[in-house]
Amino acid sequence: LAAEEQRRAAEERERWAAEQAERERAERLAAEERRRAAEEQAERERAERLAAQERERAAEERRRAAEERQQQALAETREAIADLCEALAIDLTPERKALLVSLDLPALRDLRSRLKQSKHWPT
Repeated sequence: LAAEEQRRAAEERERWAAEQAERERAERLAAEERRRAAEEQAERERAERLAAQERERAAEERRRAAEERQQQALAETREAIADLCEALAIDLTPERKALLVSLDLPALRDLRSRLKQSKHWPT
């Protein structure tokens, strides 16, 4: 009877040890999966940061290009007005030159149009 109880106790210890080993294995697998998920999340976040930086760089490049186009259009329109004044024998006084520098593109285009129509500096 004692041998039978010892055998059952040994089987119970073996079963408990096997279950414990299985729990530990499952916990190791879960920990590995959590580590892998954390690494994947970190990689996604890094990729998102890089993409955001690239979008910011591209937006800044577009802003800079737009500003350059705007400055080029201003310069070309000012030059066209100066050429038109020269052709029409309109004196570009320092005050008029200062005005040209201060005007925005729509105002410069309006001035150019008025010069072409009236053939004199608007009052």
